[in-house]
Amino acid sequence: MISVEPADVLLDGRIVSVAPDAETMEISIGDDAEPVLAHYGDADIFLLNDADTPTGTAADLTAGTRVVVEGVLNVTGEVVAEVIWVLE
Repeated sequence: MISVEPADVLLDGRIVSVAPDAETMEISIGDDAEPVLAHYGDADIFLLNDADTPTGTAADLTAGTRVVVEGVLNVTGEVVAEVIWVLE
């Protein structure tokens, strides 16, 4: 029997698209890789000048923006973001 478990992940890439109603975004992590779907609804969003307290909002997540996402990769291949750093 094969068992698949959720895993912690750290993604560094650019936002390809955002679906605000679903609170999801697609992130490109490389030229040849398929975009990764990330759920951001419960994530803390840190902006460039944030130190300890996140001040970002979903409005800061726009197509083309470089982000680092820390979260959990679930068994369906989607990421549930816990922390997002907006790098631009």
